[in-house]
Amino acid sequence: EESRFDGIWDTFGSYLPESQNLLDLAWERTTTSVQLLFRPFILLTLGETHRTTGTGFVIFNSYQAKVACNEVYLADDHRRLAPPMTTSLAPGRADIIWNNITKSPEQIEVRAKFVTLGMYVLLLFWWGVVVWCSSTPQLLEFIFPSLLGDGDDGDISW
Repeated sequence: EESRFDGIWDTFGSYLPESQNLLDLAWERTTTSVQLLFRPFILLTLGETHRTTGTGFVIFNSYQAKVACNEVYLADDHRRLAPPMTTSLAPGRADIIWNNITKSPEQIEVRAKFVTLGMYVLLLFWWGVVVWCSSTPQLLEFIFPSLLGDGDDGDISW
């Protein structure tokens, strides 16, 4: 039997066949890293490229079926459902944003975090405006004492 060396092990511990170009592998790993780095920005602006939903609704025609399903949901047996599948009770029809039903939960979470961050930035900006407006009369009184009235009430007369 002939023993032949037909590949190498890379630094990550993966086996590379000799026919695979190392430059192609490096390019593939680099583009994957860049895609993972910019994924939140892509989800924020463009969104996912597909229009499927990971959400499904089940409508029960009888009370017994609903009770049986709730019992299955409450049972702590993880073998019944595949690991990526999670179940929860559905919200009311009025509480569902139907335009977001095709968005991935990750995309909705990224957008919600961006809106929250924007709200805090605007809150800090508005706090600065309010502080400036409330301190302006005292500052003007200190810089321009001639703006004071006759000195009786100490208020600024415009």
